[in-house]
Amino acid sequence: MTFRSDGKGDLAPMAKEWECMECGYVHEGPRPPKRCPECGAASDEFELYEYEEDEDLEDEEDWEEEDEEEWEEDEEED
Repeated sequence: MTFRSDGKGDLAPMAKEWECMECGYVHEGPRPPKRCPECGAASDEFELYEYEEDEDLEDEEDWEEEDEEEWEEDEEED
């Protein structure tokens, strides 16, 4: 189970995300819904959607580097 800080120093369980394999709808909660609200697919058509945490961090670092490069270019133009 994954946990997040509740801001008070305690850890609270994070909600899970479930993706409907029929239409792509994403449901947030401890378990998938009984039926997809978008297409009506049964709950067994949902799969747990997991993020790659390392990839998210790499993307943020790339954005920060690009922002720094743009700022440097702007300063050189002024």
